[in-house]
Amino acid sequence: MIIILLNTTSFKYTGSKVVDDTDSSGKKILLVYFDFTNINDSWLHILDHYSFVAYQNGIQLEKNRL
Repeated sequence: MIIILLNTTSFKYTGSKVVDDTDSSGKKILLVYFDFTNINDSWLHILDHYSFVAYQNGIQLEKNRL
């Protein structure tokens, strides 16, 4: 289980799966699920606080934002 608690945010990894469907280039899609909570009084964006990288067999996967 991965849980990250900071002064302004909480991040908890809850699971992942590979979707049988493919993207427009024919590649399989990895979905990553997590709970993100802003515990600060001001607005913030998750990508201002966290960076996501996935690897398969030591090779970094491409990332596409949906």
